[in-house]
Parts: sequence; C-alpha cells; structure tokens
Amino acid sequence: MSPFTIYDELVTIYSDKIKYPNVKTIKFVGHGGGALVIQRYAALRNTGDSATTSPAIRYVLGNPSSMLYFTTDRSTNQYKSCDVLNIYYYGLDQYDAPYATDINNPASLFKTYAARDVRYLVSLGDTSTTNGDQSCGARAQGGAPRELRSRTYWKYTHLLAGVKDSSLSAYPGTFASLQNNARPEFNTDIKHTISTIQNAGHSEVETFTSSQGLQAIFGQ
Repeated sequence: MSPFTIYDELVTIYSDKIKYPNVKTIKFVGHGGGALVIQRYAALRNTGDSATTSPAIRYVLGNPSSMLYFTTDRSTNQYKSCDVLNIYYYGLDQYDAPYATDINNPASLFKTYAARDVRYLVSLGDTSTTNGDQSCGARAQGGAPRELRSRTYWKYTHLLAGVKDSSLSAYPGTFASLQNNARPEFNTDIKHTISTIQNAGHSEVETFTSSQGLQAIFGQ
C-alpha cells in the first residue's frame, strides 16, 4: 500500500464532522526524507483539496533533498545527460507508485498542487555538499546544497505558473524556456509560501522551533 493511500485515509477519518467537529485544519509536516514524501503527496494527491477546503489541509515541508518536477526543465545544463533526471520521484517519467493519479496530465497536476496550502521552510545553513541525496537527479535541481534546491524550486514553480521573472530575481536558478513563458498551459495562481531560516542547518528541531517554523505549522 502506498503511504499516500494511508494519508488519504487519515484525511477521511479526521474530516468526519460528527466524530471530530472541532477539527479545522489537518496538517502534514515533514523534514528531510519526510518532507520529500509529503511534497510528492501534495503534488499527486488524487482527491481535490485547496486552500479553501474544509477542514483545511496544510503541507509543511522542511528541507527535503529534492522536489517533484512537473516538466523536464532544470536550472542547469550540467546534468542534462543524467539518466534519472526526470524519473519518478524526481519527475513524472516511469511513475510506479501504487497510487492512482492523473500522471499523464502534468499541467492539471501542477494546477491542483499550486492551489494547495504548501509551506516551504528553508534552513539557510543546510549547505552540506555531501550529505543527503547527492545523485545527479537531485543535484540537477539546483546544486549540491539542499537549501539551494528548495529556493530554486520556488523559482521553477512560479515561472511555470507564469509569474514574471523580475519578481523572482532573489531566487537562484536559470530556466531559459520558462522565462520566455513557454508553458502557458501551466499558468495559474500559486497559494504556496516560503520562509527562510537563518542560523539553522539540516535539523528538524532548529527548523520547526524557529519563529518561521512555528508560524508555518500553527499560524494562519
């Protein structure tokens, strides 16, 4: 059974207004490998939810090693020959998870993902070039440090959604085709937030107990 199916069951259980009338928000929170799984769940979840769903569903991602890309665009050509560049779980090719989703319609998947309450937490001290996933599939997402990959992904999703590049100049990465708005079928509004945390490394304690972490989990 896919963990995504288990997550769906938890959402169903805690959405029962008779048993749990006071539940207003269901939160999936993960760090590192846990955040990696939750990000894929937020991207592939086959039951509709958005920032206005009741109860609300929130996905809090702390410093994953990689994200799921909806296209083959990457921020560097250094890894263009990587044999797993767009293989799931880096991208959508050869998707083999035992969880039914509309894998053949990446634009629809992306628009659904963009509408969800996804909160990225990026610890700026998470800069190791040896720890975590250092495969070419992961490094192609912004380089060796995890903090670069997370901030590069923010730029990627917003360019894919049609946001003008001038508003994203503070984020790393160069996506030439997306900067020319070459994917109009993906254009949409994004409901996500990103928070960067100073003086924190690859640590769930430092990440989630920071003011930004507490706000992402417990704030509005």
